[in-house]
Amino acid sequence: MCARDGRQTVAVVVDHIEPHRGDQAKFWDTAGNWQGLCQPHHDQTKRQIECHGYSDEIGADGLPTDPRHPFNRPD
Repeated sequence: MCARDGRQTVAVVVDHIEPHRGDQAKFWDTAGNWQGLCQPHHDQTKRQIECHGYSDEIGADGLPTDPRHPFNRPD
């Protein structure tokens, strides 16, 4: 199951929750730093978060769901 939003989708990618950036301890931390993701979430959503610091996913109400998105930040 894809851990991103609990969908019943086959998780085909082992994702590092916190990017390891070459740190072997983080890379092999199977208990605390691995999660299963479907290919689209790994390739699109995680990349967006790592590049910009927030997800650009939109909820049913048409607003960004990530509290770190600039729209959701207080002035």
